[in-house]
Amino acid sequence: MQVTDEPPEDDLSIRAHLLALQRECGKSAPSDTVMKEKLEKTTSHRAEMVRSQPVDEVLKAYPCLRQEKWVLVLHYTGCSATSVLFFMFTHVLY
Repeated sequence: MQVTDEPPEDDLSIRAHLLALQRECGKSAPSDTVMKEKLEKTTSHRAEMVRSQPVDEVLKAYPCLRQEKWVLVLHYTGCSATSVLFFMFTHVLY
């Protein structure tokens, strides 16, 4: 288990990370560093959304998941295989 000095994420910080992620994703050349950081910080939120929300709501919150590159990043940053396959499948549909 990794020890960190950062406070745990709360609803307000998750919303801030989501907005930053959405803004970054909308850029013509998004920063990989920013995208990875925000995806890592929102892992728990994203996992909960995958379990409880329709696909269109998840993709609205995480538009980068329409891009294969970021689906693969999810895999390598510890998302479950089910979540990765779910997003790979939905990526093909959209």
